[in-house]
Amino acid sequence: MTQQPGPTDADRGRRFWQTRNFILFFVATSASTLGSAKVSVALTFAVLSHGHPASILGLVLAAQAAPVVVLMVPAGAIADRWVRRSLMVGADLLRCASQGLTAILMAGAHPSVAVLIGLVTLVGVGNAFYGPAESGLIPVLARPEDLRRVNSLLRARSESF
Repeated sequence: MTQQPGPTDADRGRRFWQTRNFILFFVATSASTLGSAKVSVALTFAVLSHGHPASILGLVLAAQAAPVVVLMVPAGAIADRWVRRSLMVGADLLRCASQGLTAILMAGAHPSVAVLIGLVTLVGVGNAFYGPAESGLIPVLARPEDLRRVNSLLRARSESF
């Protein structure tokens, strides 16, 4: 009776790529992360090109970051109780709608600072809910022995955008 060889490191490294759910998750979150990473850069150029001073830019960027700081803990508790996929889709829809409206307004007229702050605050709310939902979904999609590799891959993806 011969013993079958165990999986090699290369086999273990490819295992999570063979599941449909992980592939869909990775593609969707990569697109979302890429879009969100570029918003601050585009917003910076848009605000400054409309003649606003750097202090207004600071307010706008702070309005985007503040909801993340304030809502991250409650959003994590909500993500533990709700369906994470639905929460991520809802957060992405909120971010997409507010970013799209911001782009339309910035391309046409000169929106007031209050409107701009309101729209980027919605982006921050979406960010606050998306992050904990995404983090909680990873252990559901990957086996415990794959978590280290999956987390490394997702972290490398986030850092490269």
